[in-house]
Amino acid sequence: MVRYESNSETVLIEDLNEKLRDPEIKKDENKVMGIMKIIKRARKGQYHDFKTPYATPKMILGYELRALGFEDLWRNTIDGKYDDNIIRDGDADGNNN
Repeated sequence: MVRYESNSETVLIEDLNEKLRDPEIKKDENKVMGIMKIIKRARKGQYHDFKTPYATPKMILGYELRALGFEDLWRNTIDGKYDDNIIRDGDADGNNN
């Protein structure tokens, strides 16, 4: 059986919620709405590497984060912080051996 460990649905949302706590970002309605839109999409699995209908979900995520001015979160996306992993039963670390 195959399961998926989802960083795009957990770590990403945590990082976005951290942005929402920033007083400067709270003042910018467009950024707040953009963050909420990304969180909603992440919860639906639209940025998930394996469950999404999109061929390049992380490129879409990166574009949306950059459009909001979140270069740090864009860099996290490029660096793989929000990548999702396949976990096979009996293989806790995701290795296929």
